[in-house]
Amino acid sequence: MHMPGRSKGPPASGWRPLCTHRASSGALLRFRAALPRKDFVTFRDATRLLPLAPPRLPLLFEDPTSLRLLREIERLARSDATMLVMGEAGTGKNLIARHIHAASGRRGPFVTFHCGASADGSAEDALFSRDGSTRSARLEAAQEGTLFLDEIGYLPMPQQALLMQALQEGPPAVPGPRLVVASSIDLRQAVASQQFRPDLYHRLNVVPVSLTPLRLRPGDILPLAEHFAAALGLRLGCAPAQINPAAQRALLDYPWPGNVRELQVIVHHAAMVCRDAVIRPRDLRLFQLTHGEPAEPDSPPPSIETASPIERVERMFQELLHHPPDALHARVEATLLRTAYAHHGRNQVITARALGLSRHSLRTLLRRHGLLADAEASASAPDGIAKGVDLGR
Repeated sequence: MHMPGRSKGPPASGWRPLCTHRASSGALLRFRAALPRKDFVTFRDATRLLPLAPPRLPLLFEDPTSLRLLREIERLARSDATMLVMGEAGTGKNLIARHIHAASGRRGPFVTFHCGASADGSAEDALFSRDGSTRSARLEAAQEGTLFLDEIGYLPMPQQALLMQALQEGPPAVPGPRLVVASSIDLRQAVASQQFRPDLYHRLNVVPVSLTPLRLRPGDILPLAEHFAAALGLRLGCAPAQINPAAQRALLDYPWPGNVRELQVIVHHAAMVCRDAVIRPRDLRLFQLTHGEPAEPDSPPPSIETASPIERVERMFQELLHHPPDALHARVEATLLRTAYAHHGRNQVITARALGLSRHSLRTLLRRHGLLADAEASASAPDGIAKGVDLGR
């Protein structure tokens, strides 16, 4: 960043601008006023001053799909509508939620709660008051701000009921918080399988935001990888590692099942072990989905003829996960049940034994997917149990 009245041009030390997003003039003035009186800004200086920079710097979107999503988010951010952010694990739902809060102009704080904490029974104490009422300490703390509920799909049914009641009542005297929720679980499927309350789903699904997996937005892969390498260099006080062309091709060819989070871990590891500050393909620990071992280019996977049945199934799963259809888990479950049930002559005892299930559990799954005869299902199923869609026909 060149300072007026100083010598022109950065030193030959690999300097490059940090800010690529537009910022308000006031924010830029505050940023520049705090800079040290030098001819250029070092990475160390810039890192120390990042809190003064615009809050949207962490979002590195260059792929056209990501840029369209960003424009849509910023258009809707100033409304009070609840936003449901959906996407695979590691796609950056937390960053999107923080960006929504920063772009909303709300004066209150950004309060976050991870609903996965409810697995050990602590959600009720953390999210709601201890007196047994539906007063939520998190809701009250986020007044005039944003309450972000991460992984809402993991919230148990009793806490879902309390949350629904708390949202309906609301604090009468002060402006309520903007609610942003995120889920890596398909909530529609969770509703269909009676794991999520339909009324709460409709209450939350006002403005849905779907995050595209990293493998489907390749224009973001290399900018993010370079950013992670530069950030590690900043933290260690050394020059950032460069990614050579062969390693760039390897990053672009990898399917990224762990999305941005996996990319960050892999780039950090490669930057630590590489030589001469250059990341090469051998420095990238790109893991196979099947065995969790680094991919070895000299040892190809077994052919269809020599692969075991489980290996063939795993390979088909990999193909499905490259472009996953809707309700993938339900389709796979229904296909397995239908195939096993037909293979064993529709004998429930033998089918349950082959699948390692109790007969009661098998009947529940068969009813869910509509695989029991209508007369048998109506005789054994209680009222109100919705049948699933037979996805294999």
